[in-house]
Amino acid sequence: MVIDLKRFVTKPREKVEVAAEAQSNKAQQREVDLFAKMPLTWSAVGAEALGSRQSFILVWLQYLAWKHKNLTFPVSNVPLARYGINRWMKYRALAKLEAAGLIKVEYGPGRATIVTLLNT
Repeated sequence: MVIDLKRFVTKPREKVEVAAEAQSNKAQQREVDLFAKMPLTWSAVGAEALGSRQSFILVWLQYLAWKHKNLTFPVSNVPLARYGINRWMKYRALAKLEAAGLIKVEYGPGRATIVTLLNT
């Protein structure tokens, strides 16, 4: 985004227009990479109040990516149970998110599901 700023500099007996272009890269980047920081318990209660506890899993996946500092990470059933999400809800939500092209899921017997966030 290029902003055209017009300024005037006054010299003795004349007014001179000075044009300056300013790149607002930071403002542009903030607009593209908007995010919300919220407590996980608040998100879980909100998802339950809206009747879609599976939507909490989307927030949980973003949290895990941040925690692991990687777009690929394991998703265990145990921590999700604290927020009222059972493993069947998790599997259904992950299948829907994978069908939407937001994640890639790798299942393995006897181990946590591995998720990779896409299009982030």
